[in-house]
Amino acid sequence: NNVGVLQEQLRASEDRFEVGEVTRTDVSLTEAQLAAARSQLAAARGTLDRAREEYRAATGIAAGNLRQPPPPPAIPATEEDAQVVARQQAPALRQAQRDVTVAEIGVLVAEAALRPRLDLQASTGIDDRFTGDFDDSSSVRLQISGPIYQGGALTSGIRQAQARRDAARGALIATQFAVTQAVANSYVNRDVANATIAATNAQVEASRLALEGAREEQQLGARTTLDVLILEQDFLDAETDRVNALTDRFVANFDILQAIGQLTVENLGLNVPTYDPAAYFNAVRGAPAHLVSPQGERLDQVLRSLVRE
Repeated sequence: NNVGVLQEQLRASEDRFEVGEVTRTDVSLTEAQLAAARSQLAAARGTLDRAREEYRAATGIAAGNLRQPPPPPAIPATEEDAQVVARQQAPALRQAQRDVTVAEIGVLVAEAALRPRLDLQASTGIDDRFTGDFDDSSSVRLQISGPIYQGGALTSGIRQAQARRDAARGALIATQFAVTQAVANSYVNRDVANATIAATNAQVEASRLALEGAREEQQLGARTTLDVLILEQDFLDAETDRVNALTDRFVANFDILQAIGQLTVENLGLNVPTYDPAAYFNAVRGAPAHLVSPQGERLDQVLRSLVRE
């Protein structure tokens, strides 16, 4: 549409140049603007083609006709509620908490190396000589051991484990701040998108009324075709801004779900095969090494189907 506007503007500039109202420079400026618009049009078509291929790569099917997206999933009503959920479910935060637990266990292991060790061993056996005689033997062995001199290696290991524990705790604090900031930023983006939607709705309505008025004035000879085309471009720009704002709000809702740890197949209600690592572990942890439980076989089928898809 912008190319069409500039083509009409170029025609008007050439007509005015013929009657001496503008200079050749004015016509050249309009030609440059038209060339830039055509370049932008080509770039936009390339962006559209890339978007189609990205959609195909993400979904496995070609994009069809555009339609309104479904309603976004529910999110916490307030940022405070979302912060509470994030502290409980955010994956990055839970991983950082696990890292602290592992580091604290590492300190205990390093400190245990300084303590004495007590080993108890017992054995019994029978020797059958196939002559009617049996030799039996039994033994019990109790052994205590402990470090005498390690050149400071053990205490150094303790300090190293403590440093790792402190680093894990620091990472946990940093992760808490990062999760809190991510939730807050997502809500700010959503609020900004809501405000932008309200503003662009008013802009679209005002542009529509201006365009309708210009068309009526054109029929009466008070407006030129170029005036109508420019107002039509303003109307399309306003509609584009509104679509972008709607998209930003849609994305912000999913950003909130991601920040609080609820961007999952279960929460989104997606009809796709899912892999539950906890269920798989519980299904196979008591099975023999060469056997798989029925639950494990079903989970393996899910994994194979995911590979095929």
